[in-house]
Amino acid sequence: EHPGHQAMTQTVSGSSGTLRWQALPDWERLLFGPGGLRLDAWQEQGCVEVVKDGPHRTVYFVRLADRAVYVKHRRSVRFTDVVGHLIRPSTARREWDKAIELARRGIPTVRPVAWQERAVGPLVWDSFLVTEAIDGACPLEDFVGRLPESSRPRQQALRRQLIRGLARLTAAIHSAGVVHNDLHAGNVL
Repeated sequence: EHPGHQAMTQTVSGSSGTLRWQALPDWERLLFGPGGLRLDAWQEQGCVEVVKDGPHRTVYFVRLADRAVYVKHRRSVRFTDVVGHLIRPSTARREWDKAIELARRGIPTVRPVAWQERAVGPLVWDSFLVTEAIDGACPLEDFVGRLPESSRPRQQALRRQLIRGLARLTAAIHSAGVVHNDLHAGNVL
């Protein structure tokens, strides 16, 4: 059984719209309060770091008492994005489903622990995907960027090992019937 099948779904309506979320049972109390995702409270406590920021999405690293998570906040900046959610799930829900399906197919991926949507009527304006942080992991582009420029045999061997590992991962993804439409060094941990 996949972790997504065990998730609990909640809906709360308020003055700013309806919040819907789904979380794994052992994560829900930690991540959500009566007003949904506790992101504002975590920011006030100073345990949030912005990793990426742009008009359509912000990615936060959140260090909690005994766990760490990444929260990806996707904003619907164009009305066509909002209308698109009438015929397909929000970005967070699609990423949740994709991560669960990748794990089911044996592809190493992030572990989604929750998603949340904010809707006004039937229109989803914001969505959040929460994934468990992987200890010691960093994007491949950051790792490679920290390698010293050297022609020493050890550095060359490490670079060859990285290339072979990435080739094996890509082959495994394709063999599992997956086409990754955004495969780049920033999306490989």
